[in-house]
Amino acid sequence: MEPNSRTTQENAINVAAILRAQGLRSAKLVTHWFHARRAIAAFRAAAPEVAFTAASVTPEGSPRWRLGWSSEPQATLSEYVKIVWYAIAHGVFVRLTAEPLGPPA
Repeated sequence: MEPNSRTTQENAINVAAILRAQGLRSAKLVTHWFHARRAIAAFRAAAPEVAFTAASVTPEGSPRWRLGWSSEPQATLSEYVKIVWYAIAHGVFVRLTAEPLGPPA
């Protein structure tokens, strides 16, 4: 965990420095399912030498079919705005088509 970031981009940059200092070549990102693609794209851009994978989390005890009664639909929609912002502001491009969330090819 890296507690000093306020954004995914800052987190990726800070974690990249930690991974390099420790000589690590792979890492697993634990995040919400709707955030995983942008997170992996940001982390791969910050540390292309590291193989990143993602593990999705859901709200404690909530089956996926009940997520319509949570804040996740709004968060999922706002993620698309953030994807566009990351492309413009940081040059981080997210593939919106299906791709495995494993290490880069």
